[in-house]
Amino acid sequence: MANNLRTHYLNTLYSEDQNTQIIVGNVQKRQAEEELEAAREAYENARAKLLAQDYARFFRIAVFGSARLEEKDSEYQEIKVLAKMIVEARPIDIVTGGGPGVMKAANEGLSEVLKENINYRAKNHGITVSLPFEEMPNEDIHIRSHHPEFSLRLQEFLDKTKGAYIAPGGIGTLLEKLICVQSKQVGHLEEDYKIIAHPFFRKIIDDINDELYHQRLAEGRKLLISEKELYLVNIISDIEQVVQEFTESYDHWKKNINSRVRVVNDTNKFIPARY
Repeated sequence: MANNLRTHYLNTLYSEDQNTQIIVGNVQKRQAEEELEAAREAYENARAKLLAQDYARFFRIAVFGSARLEEKDSEYQEIKVLAKMIVEARPIDIVTGGGPGVMKAANEGLSEVLKENINYRAKNHGITVSLPFEEMPNEDIHIRSHHPEFSLRLQEFLDKTKGAYIAPGGIGTLLEKLICVQSKQVGHLEEDYKIIAHPFFRKIIDDINDELYHQRLAEGRKLLISEKELYLVNIISDIEQVVQEFTESYDHWKKNINSRVRVVNDTNKFIPARY
């Protein structure tokens, strides 16, 4: 069973003989804090370098959704078709959590396009996380990264992608939706980063907007979000329209950013950009 750092440490403490003293040293604590701060700085520097390299070179979208859906479920098949249509329209990478359910469906959709056209360049990315019910990543993943905690995993989703589709899902999917929304709200994501949600989320989004904005406006109370923040998530039921939204984003990026990319290999010779 996989544990995160917190549960691993607590399990270690509780498994010890209750008569054994736990020694805590202030010097060791300060040293650990300094090491952690240095590690954070190194991490942010590495992130900045990757962002600078990847943003202009690769176009990827995240697909979030439930791990519990199965191939027999209509929502599973819907996501598979959606991913396939997106990738057929443009060479867009699909980024998922790398597991079963919606993640598997989206990755399968891309894989089917590759089977039909072996020269196609799109890839499946899986960003996995340690869970008590440890599962292997699905077999359609081409590029995998792994995190022991959710926080850095969520950041990698944002760093790697230029848009997100929120498929039907539970608590984890809500967390992923909200991190996208908050990041765009405060300017940590660009204005043209599209967050598109399945109609499954319409009631949830409407209820949140009612509580934070509409009801308070009607009662003359302080608003907890601005009017423009009501529209950070676009709910779209038509698959073709979803595909159009992402292809428009891709075309804008291709024209204004990717067209200026020149990739240099280790011998300082220019090689073509991937797209």
